[in-house]
Amino acid sequence: MEASGKEKIKTVCQGCLYSCGIEAYVEGGKLIKVKGIPENPVNKGKLCPKGANIINWVYSPERLRFPLKRENGEWKRISWDEALDTIALKLKKIKEEHGAKALACLFGMVFFVQGRITKELMQRFYDVYGTPNILSVDSMCYRVRCAAQAMTFGGRAVPDLEIGNTNCLVFWGHNPHASQPPLAWRLTRKNLENKKIIVIDPRKTPIAEKADIHMKPRPGTDCALALGMMNTIISKDLYDREFVENWTFGFDKLKEHVKD
Repeated sequence: MEASGKEKIKTVCQGCLYSCGIEAYVEGGKLIKVKGIPENPVNKGKLCPKGANIINWVYSPERLRFPLKRENGEWKRISWDEALDTIALKLKKIKEEHGAKALACLFGMVFFVQGRITKELMQRFYDVYGTPNILSVDSMCYRVRCAAQAMTFGGRAVPDLEIGNTNCLVFWGHNPHASQPPLAWRLTRKNLENKKIIVIDPRKTPIAEKADIHMKPRPGTDCALALGMMNTIISKDLYDREFVENWTFGFDKLKEHVKD
């Protein structure tokens, strides 16, 4: 507690998976200011636009605070009991008329950030209801990347910039200055020194300005480029043969597939 009566709470932002450290200042039960925590190893005192605008997010006049129902093209406030009864009746009708699998649920990006507990409760509900149709933006974006990295490397890969073991960085369809500020903040002149930078992106991103190679594939041709790279790696014997022989299967089929 500060002398002015303000309370400073050290916590984390959960606007994305990075969970940057923030100092939240509360006065009279209301959030009045947020700052980055300087000693936090992730953001080192910085905040991205989402984190810096948490107060606007919390107190936005457009934030929903009660159920609304559309009637004659207009939104009308209803009670929680009416909202729950309406939803329950619709779910029951869908199951009776079309079967449980006629229901699908779409989540936001909740698997690695703040909505995970809610997602698990909802998944249990859909299990009881009888539908396996649970979808998320993660299904075709972040989660598949994490799963592939875990199966390949044993965990989520994090760029090694500061220690100096990295000598080549590839940014493939990735603009960290727009989508990953904590990574972009680490792309300093010192951390990029003596590293080859390859950008594969039709856009001229900020990191492309510093690239040694900037490839601009036509949108939709990334897979052809990736398969061509695999063909080169295999045909020039640049892969770890011992690892492939001991720990993979289907390599012969892959080898034939990429020849085209």
